[in-house]
Amino acid sequence: MVMLRTFIYHEQKNNWLEESNTLLSHDLCAFIDEEMKIIYLWNGPHSSKKRLEKGYESVIDLVSIYPNDSLQVTVLLDEIPDKIQKILSMMLRDTKKELKSHQLLFSTLTSIRLYLILSIFGILLPIFSILNLLNFVSSSGLTIKTINIIDYQNWLAISLSLMSIAISCLILTMLLGIYERDYQAIVISLTGAIACVGILIYLNQREFLFLFQGTTPTSYLIATQDIYVFYGLNLFAVLVFVIPYTGKLIFFIKIYREYIFLR
Repeated sequence: MVMLRTFIYHEQKNNWLEESNTLLSHDLCAFIDEEMKIIYLWNGPHSSKKRLEKGYESVIDLVSIYPNDSLQVTVLLDEIPDKIQKILSMMLRDTKKELKSHQLLFSTLTSIRLYLILSIFGILLPIFSILNLLNFVSSSGLTIKTINIIDYQNWLAISLSLMSIAISCLILTMLLGIYERDYQAIVISLTGAIACVGILIYLNQREFLFLFQGTTPTSYLIATQDIYVFYGLNLFAVLVFVIPYTGKLIFFIKIYREYIFLR
């Protein structure tokens, strides 16, 4: 009976660990044919040439398992022996089913991780902007709030900066969605970018955001009701895309967790 042992290369630790159940498309896997004394190297379609080169150099670790045998190392290209193909199909079965069932087709580990990072910033930055606005709302005063002019300018500058960065992240996420043909990511990112651009234009009115109830050399007097209306409009605009975007991100992490958190 032909014995085949399978090992997966861990690039960060530069070693090989035996694995017989699960294989991902970004993995580098070694199949050891103990009868033919051959080590077959399979580099996944979403893996890299650099990983293959590093794994090939460290394959001596696998050879050392058989100190009395001379093993030949072969890189699998177009033609894959039937016995290897059967094991590949079995080990990739769960991964293919999961990706197909959820129709998430991100093609590289880089794009998966980049989407994750950009999405986190695309969600958190608008939320931080809203929290910054909330500090303004919570200032003293029941019907009229007295706001220091410098504090007012700094408050706006912070929110404008956060929104500008958020727009950049959302646009990059949208472009990544276009590249990977993830239409849900495109729609949500585009909605977020439009909402944030609207908020940015709105905040850029600066001193014309409110009908001041009066001014002093150092302060603005603003009606409390106007501030709550202002805050409510901004909160609604952010929640319109943050809620579905957060749902998409949680779903994305659930599906691609093995790609994001490599073994």
